[in-house]
Amino acid sequence: MSLFTQIRRKVKRVLPHRASYYFDALRQRTSANELGDLLVSLGLKSGSVALVQSSFSSLGYFVGGAPRLIELLIELVGDEGTIVMPSIPFDGSMAEYVLLQPEWDLQSTPSKVGRLTEVFRTFPGVIRSVHPTHSVCALGRLAREITAEHELCRSPCGVGSPWGRMVELDALAVRLGTGALTHVHHVQEVVNFPNLFLPDPVHLTCNLPENKKIVVKTKVYRKMIPLIFFLGEDRDSQILTIHLMDFPLLYSGDREVIYRRDPFRQEALEQLLAIRTEFLDSGSLRMGDFGRCCCEVLSLKAYVDYAVREEKRLITQFEHLYDLTRLQTILDEGRCPP
Repeated sequence: MSLFTQIRRKVKRVLPHRASYYFDALRQRTSANELGDLLVSLGLKSGSVALVQSSFSSLGYFVGGAPRLIELLIELVGDEGTIVMPSIPFDGSMAEYVLLQPEWDLQSTPSKVGRLTEVFRTFPGVIRSVHPTHSVCALGRLAREITAEHELCRSPCGVGSPWGRMVELDALAVRLGTGALTHVHHVQEVVNFPNLFLPDPVHLTCNLPENKKIVVKTKVYRKMIPLIFFLGEDRDSQILTIHLMDFPLLYSGDREVIYRRDPFRQEALEQLLAIRTEFLDSGSLRMGDFGRCCCEVLSLKAYVDYAVREEKRLITQFEHLYDLTRLQTILDEGRCPP
């Protein structure tokens, strides 16, 4: 072993985090009071049902860590409110994950969609829905109602799932430094998005307390193919093929940067920014900066209503573009943003 490697390992034991962590500790310290004031100004209030998705590191050095952020969210929604977070057990594709035929355990299978979600999963009083691929965790007055009977759903995020119930409850989506919004899949199921599912469902074992086991049958999302969406037909000068995660609301962070840097995506960018302006003007979306990131509070019902209507219209208009072979070619050629 080289001397350099030995030194690096010793340094790693003393300073286990990335360099940016220590920089933030000195220069980018952020507090619960600051974030709380911002979220209240963006519309989060007592009694809210809040779906929280985050990139925790983008908040800077958050004093008190993930547990303090969870405590803050609980304080903001109060006794009448409910906090929900995804607790999805993979960070790749559902199609790849189910090939492993995992045995999902209600109490011990970790969430792989961000540090905050895993800390929340183990927080006192949190209830987790029973689903082997797209479970949610919830805490608060409506936690049991939101998480109930997920195991009976025949698809991960459709009507009747926790994802659908949040829309019915007019929940708020709170995005902290992330472009992720799992309700993209809920909308896909509602509109019967082309090529959404693989032909055959899977049967996965779920381990419950007291040595109880159940088998959940669920449809499986195809990998990447259903995330290709057409705002129009591509032309020589402009690419109007987009990643569905960017529709209808392009996230103002790294997702927007991808479009701004690409001269062939300026027309798509203009369309997406125009939609964002509509949401901002209506008050359905509110945005503010915090740490190194943007924070958003969004009405899920407004988002889903708009997305369902416009996706149906555009899918019908460009139905001829959703051929499986053609979509695979688009992926292979890198014409859809990552």
